[in-house]
Amino acid sequence: MGDNLARNLIMGYLFFSVVLTLFFCSYVLMRAKTAYMKVFFVLCMAVSVYTFGYLMEISSPGLEQMVFWNQVQYMAIPFISALWFIFALLYTRRMPRLKEWMLAAVLAIPVLTFFIRLTNASHHLFYTAMQLQQIGDHHYLYLGKGSWYYVQAAYHLLLFVGVTVLFVHALWQANPLKRKCSMLLLASSFIPYAGLVLILFDFQ
Repeated sequence: MGDNLARNLIMGYLFFSVVLTLFFCSYVLMRAKTAYMKVFFVLCMAVSVYTFGYLMEISSPGLEQMVFWNQVQYMAIPFISALWFIFALLYTRRMPRLKEWMLAAVLAIPVLTFFIRLTNASHHLFYTAMQLQQIGDHHYLYLGKGSWYYVQAAYHLLLFVGVTVLFVHALWQANPLKRKCSMLLLASSFIPYAGLVLILFDFQ
């Protein structure tokens, strides 16, 4: 009973998160006049794809469906930290406008991760195993981590640290009108660290 309640609460929370994120995406899109707001819109869309994919994964009845929805998540997961970093560069004016070489440099690892995950069955560089794991009355997807998984995780961490440094510097230089916004962004920059720790230590 307790396990079912916890699972239903998690699924309800994820469903609400998807709806809220999509609503926020629409709100941002209507006001996306600057380059960093356009990047923020794409970031919000990536988060919604990931959240929806995870919701479908944990509600799927079998291994094949879970693996499919895990792949859907990887249309977004590798790019979230990169988009967050690009947003931070634009917002703090460290990069006044998007440059092709910068986009190529920042997105190179995420693009490689997407294709490595897509072809994982032939080389197992990203996941060494994908199995059903029984926890209480429910099945969950167990994922054995391969060598490229840790490359992507290190890349996430590097970009998250970069975002935090950018926002600390922005807060230091912010005028009173922008200080509250800079403080909020700085606080938000610490949230991904918790998610990265949970994933690396298999709290899934």
